[in-house]
Amino acid sequence: MRISPGAALDCLKQSSVINPVLWGGCTILIGIIGLCGWIMGSRFLVTIVPKSITMAPVSAFLFIILGICICISRLSESEQDYAIIFDILLIPPVLIGLWVLYTSHSEFPVTYSWSSYSAYQIFLIAPESQMSLMSAVLFPTLSIGVFISQYLSRHGSLIFLGIMMCSMVFITGYILGHPFFYETSMKPISFLSTLGFFLSASGFWLSRRRIRENI
Repeated sequence: MRISPGAALDCLKQSSVINPVLWGGCTILIGIIGLCGWIMGSRFLVTIVPKSITMAPVSAFLFIILGICICISRLSESEQDYAIIFDILLIPPVLIGLWVLYTSHSEFPVTYSWSSYSAYQIFLIAPESQMSLMSAVLFPTLSIGVFISQYLSRHGSLIFLGIMMCSMVFITGYILGHPFFYETSMKPISFLSTLGFFLSASGFWLSRRRIRENI
């Protein structure tokens, strides 16, 4: 029996794999894993892969917020209460990311060559509350992309695709055993954070697509 391309596309649309709530739940899970890692003192939970540095607790908290936003994104289109909650939850990623960028000149170590240290040494060196500069850029970018795609232009979804591609580049670096920025003084983005950005950007992208299809 042959299946037409149109029928296959309809099946894909109905599949739970592209359900934004699933991606939002996975994003929340990333944040919970990171927070549990710090609470339990488990290095594995905050790094996942051997060469990764630790995810900052504040990053884990922001991924939980973004995951909740993805899960309620469709409700925010039809119910005012959810819309207000949705907009409020988008504020912390922007403010915290910009604050980290603003204070980075005094709080980030500029003399470390991360390639000179083992993963365990990096775990001890990097301050617990320290967010990487890349995360500090991606958090506000993602939230602003959500705002643009929801209120200003449907082309704002291109920002999600850009973050997904950027995340895949960093994930590939970790898979190949050559994380980016390891040979510079810049603190690299953690594997767990990279995975969180890919999941959250994918969730928002799928959410915007479904909302547009239902209009």
